[in-house]
Amino acid sequence: AEVTRLTEGPWTDTHCQWSPNGDCIVFSSTRDKPKEGVPQTDNDLDPGYFAVFLAKVPKAKDVPAVVVTVVASRIDLAGHVNL
Repeated sequence: AEVTRLTEGPWTDTHCQWSPNGDCIVFSSTRDKPKEGVPQTDNDLDPGYFAVFLAKVPKAKDVPAVVVTVVASRIDLAGHVNL
């Protein structure tokens, strides 16, 4: 099987897991981490805390993965994800 990178950027994506049907991957990431010097606005939680993301796996090579936030590093949920 060929390996295809789904995410790329100056953040850390880790702890990934496939959905049972193989259509999505859930993972944790620092991609929502506030930049240095930005005031903390997440109810005194560590701004470096990993958020949970879901990526819908593209069916074609030239289609990018759709990545959405599931749970962020704050006390609320980002919303339901319907893919």
